[in-house]
Amino acid sequence: MNLFLNKRLAGIFQSFLERDGWLPDEMASHFDVSTRTIRTDIKKLNDSLAPYGAEIALERQKGYHLLVWEKEAFDGLCDQFNRQNVVQDDPDYRVQYVLKSLLLSKGFTKLEDLADQMFISRATLNNDMKNVRRILTGYHLELSSKPGHGIRVDGEEKNIRFCLAKNLSQGSSEIGRTSALHRFFDMKELEKISTILTAQFRQHSLNLPDIALENLIIHTAISIERIRTEHPISVFATFEAPVDYQQLAETIVSDLEETFSLGFSDAEKIYFLLQIMSKVRPKVKDGDYMADEQHELVMDMLEYIYKRHHYDLRSDTQLKSDLISHLKAMLYRIRFNMNMKNPLLDHIKINYPVAYEVTLGAVKGVQDRFPSAVNDDELGYLVLHIGAALERKYFLESDRKKVALIVCGTGLGTARLLETKLRATFRDLVITDIISLYEYEHRESISEDIVISTVKLSKKNKPVAIVSPFLTDDESKQVEAIMNESILKSTMLTTYFRPILFRHIEGKVDKESLLKSMSEQLEAEDFVDQDFHASVLERESLGSTAIGKGIAIPHPLGLIAKETIINIAILDHPVEWNDGHEVGVVFLIAMGNKNYEEATKIYDLFIEFTESKKYKELLKCRSFEDFVALSNVIMDK
Repeated sequence: MNLFLNKRLAGIFQSFLERDGWLPDEMASHFDVSTRTIRTDIKKLNDSLAPYGAEIALERQKGYHLLVWEKEAFDGLCDQFNRQNVVQDDPDYRVQYVLKSLLLSKGFTKLEDLADQMFISRATLNNDMKNVRRILTGYHLELSSKPGHGIRVDGEEKNIRFCLAKNLSQGSSEIGRTSALHRFFDMKELEKISTILTAQFRQHSLNLPDIALENLIIHTAISIERIRTEHPISVFATFEAPVDYQQLAETIVSDLEETFSLGFSDAEKIYFLLQIMSKVRPKVKDGDYMADEQHELVMDMLEYIYKRHHYDLRSDTQLKSDLISHLKAMLYRIRFNMNMKNPLLDHIKINYPVAYEVTLGAVKGVQDRFPSAVNDDELGYLVLHIGAALERKYFLESDRKKVALIVCGTGLGTARLLETKLRATFRDLVITDIISLYEYEHRESISEDIVISTVKLSKKNKPVAIVSPFLTDDESKQVEAIMNESILKSTMLTTYFRPILFRHIEGKVDKESLLKSMSEQLEAEDFVDQDFHASVLERESLGSTAIGKGIAIPHPLGLIAKETIINIAILDHPVEWNDGHEVGVVFLIAMGNKNYEEATKIYDLFIEFTESKKYKELLKCRSFEDFVALSNVIMDK
């Protein structure tokens, strides 16, 4: 029996599990219906939610929100919904469900029982088991079977726990993760674990990020459950750790043993100490970081960023302290092949592409200094630190006042009137000089951010706003728009794109031949050298350049192009990218040193294509003119 009357109602409910807070217009657009239909659907949905102690309420100016007052009943609904309504159509969720069931099983599990629990056929489950085995292999685990009893997971206990923790942490929403935890753990026990951990961390003046605390709670709950079911860790290698952290681990273990009436072996205590060392970020004082053992590693990363990307973060003491502190815990996770899920990873890749590429290059440059390869989750955490430093120094316009040059052809008095109007309208505007048209025309370049003129003049290297000395409201808006870089967007298409570098491909093509052909075209047009294609392939080997919605943005490592330019390919038949995503639009980026900071605004256009639901329109582009017209529509929004 279906929980909801139709697929759209199920979809609306799922949308609130993934994200709370939807404006009526936004939800109507998301489901391609009217706001009136959404109101009707919400009413029907609330009729179904009422027996489970929940409803979707509309709050003025804030939109629809999910309210839950009977948590246990609602968690049960979420579990049933996930298995019945989502599992059937989501192979990734089914694989996670099977992994969690097998890893927490006390013995053998029959495949027919798993199929019945998920409302799927044995054939569908058998196909999913291929991915289950692939994931288990990554943790050095395997499946064994016993006739008449089913299957079970075999391997080292620590690897079983690492795999289980990773999959219990999957899920983009708090409600979704809570539902998964509710199925496998007693929520009251999880609350007891949380109370013990937070009390001890508070007493020792240690702060854990929420995601790290959640991860530690999950690992602790897994340890307790595995000890109870006679699956303890019998042997675990010792490692060096500060005495105060050893004492903290001993105290917490003692509290856990007393609360849950069980005993931790010496190996279990060492394992728990590792969990703490891999989560806690010690504070590093500004004056102490140079003597720290991770200081050289951090400096090598920052030196790589400077040489390859020309961003100089080497004197950022806050960044160095933050990175050293983060690396202390991160190196434990890498050394012992642990994983701490990064819930922001997809968001980081899409919305902070420059910081991601810079960090990826820096990590690759010092990869031999890490115990093993740095995975995407860990890379994402490093991106946050380096991205914040880039914002502080290069991209935060709010931290740097706009600088303007005034050009006036009617005398100083008129110019002073305009200057007074500008200062009154734009409090953060710095006016460096007032010059004549003659003086302006004889300047080779302009250092200010914007030129504000009362006369028509030739455009040099900076945007120009033509205004009257009295500065009308419309003219003020024009100046503001220019200062917000709308001019940069309008010139982007002519600066970084060319008609000759647009292709529509009707036949089938594979990724390798496509990238080679597009790279060779850039080389033939003298935008890049012959080593460009090899660098593009090297970057592809490090991780996917697909950014979702069928779009990929392949590019080389570093700024090796003679000038920044984009080669576009629109494909009638999507090509499979290296992470399994199907890609129908490829933007091959060749980035040069000149105007690098400005050129990175290109990424904003690509993000707009993924967020504005214009991907289908993008696929219909058959000429460069079609692409320009569509891009202008998106950028004008």
